[in-house]
Amino acid sequence: MGIRNNCSDVTALYHALGLLEIKDGHRSLAGDIFRKGIELGLKGNREVDPGVGFLLHSLGMLELDNRNLLEAKTVFATGISLFPNHSQMLLGQALVSMKLGEHQQARLFFRQSVDADAIHLHAWQSWAIAEKQFGNIELARILFRQGLKHGPMHGALWQGYAVMEMQQGNSEIARSLFAQAVRRAPSHAQSYQAWACLEVRLGNLEQAKALAWEGVRRAPSHAALWTVAGLVEERLGNTAKAREVLKMGLDLFPSHGALYKVLGELEMKHGAVALARELFSRGLDEDPYYAPVYHAAALLEAKTGNLEVTSYLFDTQIEIDTRITSCLLFHSLETIRVAQEGQGLLLVKHEEDVER
Repeated sequence: MGIRNNCSDVTALYHALGLLEIKDGHRSLAGDIFRKGIELGLKGNREVDPGVGFLLHSLGMLELDNRNLLEAKTVFATGISLFPNHSQMLLGQALVSMKLGEHQQARLFFRQSVDADAIHLHAWQSWAIAEKQFGNIELARILFRQGLKHGPMHGALWQGYAVMEMQQGNSEIARSLFAQAVRRAPSHAQSYQAWACLEVRLGNLEQAKALAWEGVRRAPSHAALWTVAGLVEERLGNTAKAREVLKMGLDLFPSHGALYKVLGELEMKHGAVALARELFSRGLDEDPYYAPVYHAAALLEAKTGNLEVTSYLFDTQIEIDTRITSCLLFHSLETIRVAQEGQGLLLVKHEEDVER
């Protein structure tokens, strides 16, 4: 109605409408709305409407989420040309550069983003994670600390820092950082989730259980916490409780792929092959970009002798996310060797995929 009535701040209305369409799952329509708002915001204006910046940033992030990297790069470049000190736009371009493998460019945009706004905490976090991926662990530590200096109550910075130390094998440091995270940001769900995973890795299942359930209590709308809670119950031998928790999670979050994966694997472990296959299938329908579901489904089909389906699932997994292939696929190959002795052709094909 506001758009039809030609309100003066029309770019804000287009932005709000586009965000609502994204929330309702109408991503293509949202993109069209953002583009229309940008067109109107730029039309005949000597001074660019600031609302165009919000529209360009949201459109760029939408293209990035849709994996349209070149389109996202073009949108962010346009935004930076119009708003050269727009910290969010600079961060968006840094994230695109990371996805494209342009690491030096990414670092340049990360630096410009925090220079434009030193309290843009997500920029500090993203830059630190990027440096971790580059193998620059000490620089990543400096960036996490710098971010926390500006935002000591920012749970995601504490959690990201803690996860990095956990991955470096520094369990006590990680535990200390997680403790700071939940103390300073007690509703930050990811901190409970990651800390529980650390304790599972260290064999402290009761502590992991306590953390997972405290996380569920404080942040019940975080689907991954229900997944972790179910996993811990299973590890403790509470199969019925694990099944109950995972089903509750699915009732609350029917589009969360990890819940389908974990419950499917639980059913497969207990011999309910048909039910496991149904859960994996539903998971693929609900969350088609969650590669681990393809992995779990492929293992099921390999063990039951459906090699053609196995090959398709692994190929799709590789296409969706090559990053997880190297760490999961070799395990899969060994499983297939045990389950399907003599089917060398399939194995060679996927070993070549991994090498490539």
